[in-house]
Amino acid sequence: MSKGIFYPIYIVQGETLDIPFDIKENGVFLDMSTLTFIGQVKGTLPTPLAEFVFIDDDDDVNVMHAVIESDDTNITPAGVYVYEIRYSNAATNVRSLLYGSFEVKESFISTPTVDGQFVNSFTAPPEQDGMFRPIN
Repeated sequence: MSKGIFYPIYIVQGETLDIPFDIKENGVFLDMSTLTFIGQVKGTLPTPLAEFVFIDDDDDVNVMHAVIESDDTNITPAGVYVYEIRYSNAATNVRSLLYGSFEVKESFISTPTVDGQFVNSFTAPPEQDGMFRPIN
């Protein structure tokens, strides 16, 4: 099995992660339709925290997208994990494509309550000259 490419990922809870990629061997694109993909994010337990879904690109047959939807990242606790994406071909050769740390940051964006009102978990710092300040 090949080692793959180390590629750290940073994401905020509730964001959709979309990593478009292609694969070349000896300078030639591999036919994505002949490959099987798997990708998982794991912590200390053997059960994955999230799994990648693999989607064909609409415009380029040589491009695949590794996706984790916002619903999945929203329920993933903030923390640092590890992930790996692998692929195999018809000859069952398994190869690591990408691997690395997977850091999930807590979202500070307002979240709706049951009654439809928004609760802001972000407290703006005191106003200072030259600093960006969100508008309420």
